[in-house]
This record gives sequence, C-alpha cells and structure tokens, in this order.
Amino acid sequence: MKSITTFCLFIAYLNANSMWKDNSSVLQNQDALMFDFHSFADSDIKEPFTPPNFLKNTPLQKNYLLELPKEPIIPQINPDPIKVPDIEFKPDDIFEKDFIVSYKFLLKDEVPVGEKYNISEPLISIKNPSFIYQCSIDVFLGDDMSGMGVLDILLKELLQYHKEDVLECLYKSGVEVKDEGMSNNNASKNKTLFTLPPKRIRVSLQNGFLIIKVFKENK
Repeated sequence: MKSITTFCLFIAYLNANSMWKDNSSVLQNQDALMFDFHSFADSDIKEPFTPPNFLKNTPLQKNYLLELPKEPIIPQINPDPIKVPDIEFKPDDIFEKDFIVSYKFLLKDEVPVGEKYNISEPLISIKNPSFIYQCSIDVFLGDDMSGMGVLDILLKELLQYHKEDVLECLYKSGVEVKDEGMSNNNASKNKTLFTLPPKRIRVSLQNGFLIIKVFKENK
C-alpha cells in the first residue's frame, strides 16, 4: 500500500513539473510582449550609446526622437543689424599764438658790445597777413605739454630758450647791417650794428616740435 502511494506522488510531481515548464511565468515589460527581441539581433552594434538599428522598425518607434529636429527647438531670431554711426575724424585744434621778435647786435672796433633779443605779444592782430615760410625746431617735449593753459606761457619761454635756432630761422626773411667807421691820426674806429627788424610770427607746439610761421603785413 505504501509503495502505491509513493508511486502516485511521484507521478503527480512529474505532471506538475511538466506543467510548470510549459506555463512558466516570466516577469517582463508589458511593451516587450509586442515583439520578439531575439529576432532583431544586430551584430553591427559597436558603440554602447548608439541606438540599435532594429529600434527603427519596431512598432513602438517614435522617429522624431532619433532624428534631428527640422526646426530649432528654441526659435532663432536674428537681431536687427546694428548700424554703426559714421565717425568723422576731426583732429584736435592746434593752439597757436602770435609774437613779434626783433634782435640787435652791436660791434665796436670788432669787439662785441651787446645784444638785445626782444619777444613781445602784439596788442593788435594784423589783417590779411601774408604767409612767407615756416620752420620747425625740435624742443624735446612730449604731448603732455599740449594743454592750452600751459602753452600760453610755455611758447614764449621756448622762444627765449632756443634763441639761436629762432634767429637762424628769422634771418631768412632779411636782416639789416649798418657799419660806421672813422680814422684820426692813424687811429681808426668803427661800429657795426646788426639788426633783425621786428618779425611777426605765429608759434605752435606739434609732436615735440616748435613750429614757427613767418608772416609779413600787407600795407
């Protein structure tokens, strides 16, 4: 009796094991039931982050997720072109000042006696002056001395300091020489006066150079 019971339990176990294999319950995603992944084996997949080719043909494929958008996600609005205003180059005004320069040098018996170098500012400006020529003297000054208030005082000082160069420039416009001599009992005396008549000039400081413009008055 016991052997018959054992045989029946063995048969029941075999039947139950066969039913479990035929109806195995596999936990899987509900969407995966719509197609068989094993039928889409792709041996060309090399990059782990590249979507496999079989996803492009699956029923759940959304093509717009794998394709580049036809239009930008964020609207691209080109700004209006910026109009650059026309810039007209206008150099800084040059500060100029008028002066009258004269010079006298006296020789007695071939011995220098004295000289007089005079620089003055004209009280009245002349009308329609005629420009003759100009000279430039290197005064070794930078652009930091180009302020109007500074130049109003500095220009006269520069004319005074660079006297020899200024006179050499003004000699071109003409000079006067007056020579007087006398002899008595084999003794001779002479006197020579070298004169630079008053010259009207217009002076400015540009790029470290003292610019001297020479004018003459039209009568």
